[in-house]
Amino acid sequence: MMPLKHILKNKLLLQKHFHTQEISMDEWPYWMLEENINIVNEIIEEEEIDPDESAALLAIDSGDFDQARAAYQRLLARKPQDIDATIGLAQVELLARVKNLDPAAVTKQSQENPTDLTLQQSMADIEMVSGKVEAAFARLIELVKQTSGDDRNKVKEHLLGLFNLVDPADPRVIASRRALANALF
Repeated sequence: MMPLKHILKNKLLLQKHFHTQEISMDEWPYWMLEENINIVNEIIEEEEIDPDESAALLAIDSGDFDQARAAYQRLLARKPQDIDATIGLAQVELLARVKNLDPAAVTKQSQENPTDLTLQQSMADIEMVSGKVEAAFARLIELVKQTSGDDRNKVKEHLLGLFNLVDPADPRVIASRRALANALF
């Protein structure tokens, strides 16, 4: 299970950067409501934060995803098993990919072009940001089934990156990893 500090911090980062209230409490039952931001900030401030994690959070807050990525990579070079850094890096990657996307346009285009890998991956990213974790996973697993060679590998790698955004013990990740294995073999 992810530490509470990490869950709360990441929820707030996603909501802040995507200006969304669409994240379903059914999808993410452990996330707190917006009015609890001050409590969350106090929890985060009380925790001793690694300097690279602090640099990453400040960079994310200023919208500098390249700096945030570099800070998380430094942290992971020192602490390769740090789940907070792994998830933080995955979130930075997601933030960088979706920051200039128009969700309505991508949704429409992905429906019109179901075999376009880039559009389907972008749609999965938007679904993740919207809290539609299972839909994002299912979309990419279906795409793995329909592709081969380098295309299949690109989709698989994208899906594995999305898995890093969710607690590895989450039943949705476990089921989706099983479905991915079945799709690959």
